[in-house]
Amino acid sequence: MNTAALAPSVAAMILFGIFFTLMFLRVPVAFALGLACVPIFVIEDRFDLQNLIKETFNAYNSFILLAVPFFLLTANLMNVSASPTAWCVFRAPWWATFRVVWRR
Repeated sequence: MNTAALAPSVAAMILFGIFFTLMFLRVPVAFALGLACVPIFVIEDRFDLQNLIKETFNAYNSFILLAVPFFLLTANLMNVSASPTAWCVFRAPWWATFRVVWRR
């Protein structure tokens, strides 16, 4: 039976301490999260490289994360094509009518 080398409270203190130290040093969040986990993987015997790779792949293999790049692509395309401006010009009369009807 494997026992934990660190108590959960000690592990949490190490993780959050390193994370907030790296954030104070203005390290990007993604790198700070990754670097904060390294000491725990070194200290704990239960974690190995195979487990790290498997959990990382499972975390990134998410349908919700797939939507983020497409959302950014859509926003970029809308800004390049000036479609938000055209959409606002097209919808302005409709909103004015809606506001008049709503106030009655």
